[in-house]
Amino acid sequence: MRDHWWRRGPNPYGGAELWVVSNVPDADDFRRLSDAPGLNYCPMWSSDSQTLFFVSDRDGCENLWMVPREGGIAQRITSFNDGRLLWPS
Repeated sequence: MRDHWWRRGPNPYGGAELWVVSNVPDADDFRRLSDAPGLNYCPMWSSDSQTLFFVSDRDGCENLWMVPREGGIAQRITSFNDGRLLWPS
């Protein structure tokens, strides 16, 4: 039986990855930015478009993370241990 979408902790059945691609017709330069399983969603670019902020449950609780536009290791921004981070803006 699959887990509910709202369960706490990384959910192997509800994963979502973050990818980027050039903004041109027929682009094929897809690059994966998410480096961990689980939910990775609500992507938001920084004002200079060099950093992508997103929500992830990779550490067992939904927190805000960031990763450089060119890829690399994601860094956690918030440290919630209880509750959920939903719809950041």
